[in-house]
Amino acid sequence: MSKKLLFLLLTLPLAACSYNHGKDGSTDSGASLQPSTEQLAASSFSQVYSQVFSNKCAGCHNDTLTNGGVNLTHPETAKSALSQINQSALVDHSMPKAGSPPLTHDELLILTTWVQAGGPNQAGENTPAPVVIPLAPTFESISANILQPKCVGCHNPQGKAKDDPFQTLAQLSGSDAVIAGKAELSDLYNDILATAKHRMPPVSSGEAALSDAEIEVIKDWINNGAKD
Repeated sequence: MSKKLLFLLLTLPLAACSYNHGKDGSTDSGASLQPSTEQLAASSFSQVYSQVFSNKCAGCHNDTLTNGGVNLTHPETAKSALSQINQSALVDHSMPKAGSPPLTHDELLILTTWVQAGGPNQAGENTPAPVVIPLAPTFESISANILQPKCVGCHNPQGKAKDDPFQTLAQLSGSDAVIAGKAELSDLYNDILATAKHRMPPVSSGEAALSDAEIEVIKDWINNGAKD
């Protein structure tokens, strides 16, 4: 028997047990994909099942055939195998098996998103609650609770008040809006008072006047040096 024929006979069993590694021979992987916040919130079992599992996986991972103890036909059973799915499909690329079409880039993104979202059944199921920043005399708090929701709609480089943007601390500190240590000389403070001639936010904006607590926080922040 020739050495070439012997080599082929020895390697055939190995080839039959090999798996796909990467998309079309590439190194595209779940680890390199970064789903957006919107994609994570919209991810659901119905999406990943209809676009990935049903076509590429459920033939071997169903109620009858549970290869590796994994059933991908139900939300609960699929979620219970989350770590196995991540390791075999997104890290090792040992699934789908050789001879089956590998996951495309779009399928990898859908699967990665579902795994990173925690395997939700319904969209938004595992979306974390928004972080609430307590009202306090700091720029972070004032920006999150007052400037962003009530002022930045106009006070931005493309808005009606584009000459006085309020999006960053540097923008405020570099203008007459905020005179560090002197709230009574700062336009930001004076314009939000109920007695202001042109009270901000303006009535025409539909925004309510700032509360006494919000006004006091801005005053304290400015008088304390208008720092972070």
